[in-house]
Amino acid sequence: MLPQASSVQIEQVEGLPDGIALYLCRFVSEGGEERLSKGRREQLDRERQLILHLIQEALSLPSPPELAHHPSGAPFLPQHPEKSISISHAAGVVAVLLAPSTYRLGVDVERRRPQLLRVQTKYLHDDELPMLLPCISDELTALTLLWSAKEALFKLLQPPSQSLLDFRLRDFSLLPSASRRIGLFPSAPHPALRGSYCPSLATPAQSSPSDFRPISSGLLTFEASSSSSRLVPLSFNLYDDFLLTYCWTRE
Repeated sequence: MLPQASSVQIEQVEGLPDGIALYLCRFVSEGGEERLSKGRREQLDRERQLILHLIQEALSLPSPPELAHHPSGAPFLPQHPEKSISISHAAGVVAVLLAPSTYRLGVDVERRRPQLLRVQTKYLHDDELPMLLPCISDELTALTLLWSAKEALFKLLQPPSQSLLDFRLRDFSLLPSASRRIGLFPSAPHPALRGSYCPSLATPAQSSPSDFRPISSGLLTFEASSSSSRLVPLSFNLYDDFLLTYCWTRE
């Protein structure tokens, strides 16, 4: 059963490879958005219930599964060792990325937070932000995207340095708006994210609560100093009120 809420949206990101599924759930508490900042324990409990519901629905289970965590904090499903999972949540939104156990996964959702303007040296190299600003003119959105991307990569690779500075942006491209869709069922192959398509990212009109389409989508490629493959691609979606980043590699 879903937790008590006045509005819950559950959607699936389309266009991912067979076997990989990414679910998003956006919700507003009873009493409105302002309650998301009150009662941290209540908020976390609600998010956990939504996460378990998403997993139950995704795996067609009769009841919510057991969710456990490795010492590193990475989640896993003890009753379903054939599955890999990555989870993220921010105020009013949760994301669950699922794949066969032959994959390693990383997903992150973030609200735009002014605090990221003050702590850039903790996660940014000097050349990274200038790579994004020609296409993403809002500095806070660009910083949030880089923070979120590195959080997802951290979950994916668990660098021994335990630092987001282990990752350095090497390439960036935006997709045509139709290339990444939101829907109930995946129906398209993973797009070939190549080239340097860079349309303008004008501030969009405020979307309605039922509009779960991303403003823009694209690909970031990072160099990871602790990864044997070195270059790691990562996909992102920008929404009106949050950002989503996600990545995977085969074991």
